[in-house]
Amino acid sequence: MKTHDSGWNSALKTGKRLAARTLIIIGSSGLLTADALALTGTINGLANDAEARSNGTVGNAAGNPGLVGGVSGVQSAVVNMFQIPAAILSDPTQQFSAATYGMRTGFMSSFAFNGDLYGIGFSTTSAAVDPTDYYGGSLDAASTLIQDNFITGSTPSYTGVSTSNAALVSYLNNQLNAARESGASTAYVFFRVNPDAYVYWNSYQLGTTEGGGYYIPTLNYTTVTVPRWTSVPLGGGGYVTGLVSDPSGAAIYARTDVGGAFRWVPTGDVAGNGGWVSLSDTLVPFATAGATALHCVESIAVDPSTPNRLYMAVGNPSISSTARGIYGSDNQGASWYLVGASNTFVIQGNGGSRANGERLAVDPNNPNILWYGSTTSGLRKFVKSGGVWTATQIASSSVPFGSTNTGITFVACDANSGSTIVYAGVSDATTGGVYRSTDGGTTWSIVGGATVFNPRRAQLAANGTLYVTAGTAGVAKLPRAGSLSLLSGLPTGQTYHGIAVDPNDATGQKVFVASISSTNISRSADGGSTWTTQTTTFNEGPLTSTNHQRKEPDGLASQTGYWFGTTSSLMVTPGDANELWLGDFFGVTRTRNAQNLGTNPGAWWYTLQKNQEETVVLSLKNAPTGAKLLTGLSDVAGFRYLDTTLRPTGAGGSSMGAANTTSLDFSESDNNVWARSTVATNQSSGSGAVSIDGGLNWTTFGQLAARNVANSATAGWEEFDIGPYLKKQQAAGVTSVTMAVRSSHWLTQNNYLRFSSKEGANPPQLVLNGTGSPLTPTADAMVYAGNASTNFGASTELAAQNYYDQPGYVRWSYLKFDLTGQPAITSAKLRLYRLASADTNSYSTSISSTPTTTWVEGDGGTDNLPASEITWTNKPTNFYSTPSALWMGGGRVAVSASNPTNIVWMGIKNGGNATPMYYSTDRGVTWAAASGGPNSNITGIYTNGSSISPSGQPLTADRGNGNFYAAAFGGAGHVIYRSTNSGATWTQVSTVNNGNSYNMRTPQLVAAPVSSAYPSGGDVWLCDDGTYNGNGGGLWRSVDSAGTWSSLSGIGKVTAVSFGKAASGTGYSVFINGYKAGIKGIYRSDDYGSTWVKLSDPTIKDILSLAGDRQNHGKVFIGTDGRGVFQSQ
Repeated sequence: MKTHDSGWNSALKTGKRLAARTLIIIGSSGLLTADALALTGTINGLANDAEARSNGTVGNAAGNPGLVGGVSGVQSAVVNMFQIPAAILSDPTQQFSAATYGMRTGFMSSFAFNGDLYGIGFSTTSAAVDPTDYYGGSLDAASTLIQDNFITGSTPSYTGVSTSNAALVSYLNNQLNAARESGASTAYVFFRVNPDAYVYWNSYQLGTTEGGGYYIPTLNYTTVTVPRWTSVPLGGGGYVTGLVSDPSGAAIYARTDVGGAFRWVPTGDVAGNGGWVSLSDTLVPFATAGATALHCVESIAVDPSTPNRLYMAVGNPSISSTARGIYGSDNQGASWYLVGASNTFVIQGNGGSRANGERLAVDPNNPNILWYGSTTSGLRKFVKSGGVWTATQIASSSVPFGSTNTGITFVACDANSGSTIVYAGVSDATTGGVYRSTDGGTTWSIVGGATVFNPRRAQLAANGTLYVTAGTAGVAKLPRAGSLSLLSGLPTGQTYHGIAVDPNDATGQKVFVASISSTNISRSADGGSTWTTQTTTFNEGPLTSTNHQRKEPDGLASQTGYWFGTTSSLMVTPGDANELWLGDFFGVTRTRNAQNLGTNPGAWWYTLQKNQEETVVLSLKNAPTGAKLLTGLSDVAGFRYLDTTLRPTGAGGSSMGAANTTSLDFSESDNNVWARSTVATNQSSGSGAVSIDGGLNWTTFGQLAARNVANSATAGWEEFDIGPYLKKQQAAGVTSVTMAVRSSHWLTQNNYLRFSSKEGANPPQLVLNGTGSPLTPTADAMVYAGNASTNFGASTELAAQNYYDQPGYVRWSYLKFDLTGQPAITSAKLRLYRLASADTNSYSTSISSTPTTTWVEGDGGTDNLPASEITWTNKPTNFYSTPSALWMGGGRVAVSASNPTNIVWMGIKNGGNATPMYYSTDRGVTWAAASGGPNSNITGIYTNGSSISPSGQPLTADRGNGNFYAAAFGGAGHVIYRSTNSGATWTQVSTVNNGNSYNMRTPQLVAAPVSSAYPSGGDVWLCDDGTYNGNGGGLWRSVDSAGTWSSLSGIGKVTAVSFGKAASGTGYSVFINGYKAGIKGIYRSDDYGSTWVKLSDPTIKDILSLAGDRQNHGKVFIGTDGRGVFQSQ
């Protein structure tokens, strides 16, 4: 019996074949950095083809045509096979993109019937036909229908028949990939033509290979190169610290602080679209110690005499003291080599002065001379002779080292008609300034003129004039052989940083500067004598506005950041004076009408973020149903993907807002319920949130419900699910509840949400248990900060508004309901009738609650009669919120598999105080401290020393029952706790000997999905990578709810473990990021760790998070420390 693929299953199996999985061909978002060879050809059928018969026999055609039909009731089908070419089988990037299956008929009976073409699997050992290859009717689920009625009653005798369709291509690719994963060096793929109905005595003939000539079956094919990993697209999200071009403008490079270096690849269209290619993902071999530090790029320089040659200085001492250096490339970054003696000093690609520069420069008159200015150890000159680089340190008495961690801020080389002038910027409170050498660096002197102690960036004009930004000191100009002078006429109160001169201007008069502290960009066409400045109207929007959407030239919306956040650098394209590039905290933007900058309507800017992925991924997860992926990111919160090949916008998904999302989880019993933990971007505070619609809307911990509500010209009801909170309150004996309706919108101040009050035509409703007459409020009223002492209790309207907390634009509405005598609450919906409005904005709207129910609705006015009638001044504000001990938020969350209203939260540790876990049984509204379990050892987002790191996972929810598990990592053993009562109390159940790893930072405790062996859960895994002291580590599994543990043999240190969809049936696949047999990589097991398949390596960047795809077998997502999210194909 043939082997059949199981969605690219690696383990060889016999049995019925699973349904084919559609192959998605990914284009420009892949990781390939050069075009690989597409293959075309024809494969001839093998001479092993034969008849497979229903009586269990195989008939060798032996030169005769094969029979399809029936003879005395014995059914017969023709099976043929093809050997997959070695060039395709051995290359994991090759996939079939088109194919045509062809054969020739023999004699066709006058009573001919239809024949169907099926694919029946592959073999890596034999091309022989097996008796079980015969068609088994509707029970033959192991075969794949490729063409219905491939042969028909009207098909002529002795004629060619063929088919070319998506089913054929999909079948071929599934067999190809399954064969690859089996490790085969040879593979055969099988086809069968069989009658589509029972035939007693009738048949027709099909040509076979033994017939020779045109009777030989053929398979014509074309392949395409498909990268094994592609980025999950977001675009930007990190700091672009520099932009550099080659002399012609043909190659443009961007450097980033944690995401590596990129090269721009234009599509060549009129609008100027394109994308970026990473130059850093394969900079050094995978598993190189500390390699992630090499994505922190401090500077880039292009050799002006050899445009394809470039250099970059990379390193991050907080990650590695050895992975650093200056790397060179002679092919635009396709491959790299280390410049000798360049890895012996500190390079700070993610340091505080990373946006200065450029610190690398190639002598335009001698390509064998390379200059580098360090943030800590001064200026160096590298000279190459005979292929060997030698470094010379310039004495600090000649060029001072500058202030610590800023040091030399730029190096620039002026060709000067063949006699190079070298400039170096030194940042220091006493010795800072611009230094100059005219003799190749033998002697140096500080340039006279204006005092500039803290130069930041510099660029040379075509006439040899050097322009320098100096922060709050302004912008300076240095003519060749002249002295520094500060330029006037620029807006004051700015911190000037980015600078660009127009290389197309031979006079050196056109210059652009940008403030790092605002959105100001200024242009001068007369060498800085006069300036025009653009502060608004950045993209096709109304004049004086900065609220226009940031988008790509093709209209694709940017999902991260805002206009010109912490602008680092500017660059004018050589060959196009109107093309100005800008790097900032969220990526690259560009205008192609720079000549309009500062005029009306100004220069229009567009983001260029495609394939420039630079987010730090703190958490990843997808559920068996619903969204394809949810991401938890640093700085930009995270996103919900409906399609991981598209940006998460519109039909592709949505954003979760701002802040850092440190953890994600969902309920196995209701995949719509998710929880996340969050910390503010400045780490000053935090919380968490719950979603009940699969991650589309999020309700902050302490709130009852939240979602976006859009105004409309058509009035209508808006519903909010508040059941878990009311159920808990009723069970506690509460009979009266207060709720508050609040909303915000930051782009409009004069519009807001309006709802009918109980005095209006459609009063608010509280619908309990989905049936019966809804309750109406016993009291409701709006309060308004703009009239703080006025009561609006008699109004027919309620309102909700918040515009930047400005008193004139803040309105809340309170409602009170009486639960006395109501049946036991199982569900509850609050319904508010939204009034019609000409406004169409969407408002973030939340329902909060307070235990205070003594407020009085009132009858309007300012007389305070009746007494204590509610106003803005006396309104209750003691809303339920995050527990005070968890004011920093963050940490880890887990959601019960059996009851999605139960959540456990291990937040960031409250200073030096012991901080227990907290639990909620009303979906995150109210919280109580747990007892008996481990206290939190999470001290922040990015942590050092004795703390759980971003990748550490000390908390998990059982995926088959209501249990929760938590760990106290560290010491000679990891201590495991279990809670069986929704997280209220915990019991220590086991200790896992970790080989004296004493690692509390990175271990992970992760519960696995249910399987046929453990349908009620209790299946938990633990991994440890031993990063604390290099000892121990490993991978363990418990199948008795963490009571006992078994170590998986052959597996070494493991950083992450996750689970994906099973190859077939129930259960799961296991993914790990770790070592097997001493080789580091990402591995998959489809048999719970008995055997493993190594996946290819996508990037040298550290992996912080790992998520097996619960919806597609064999697929996994990885979240990196600065290169965004990758997905396997």
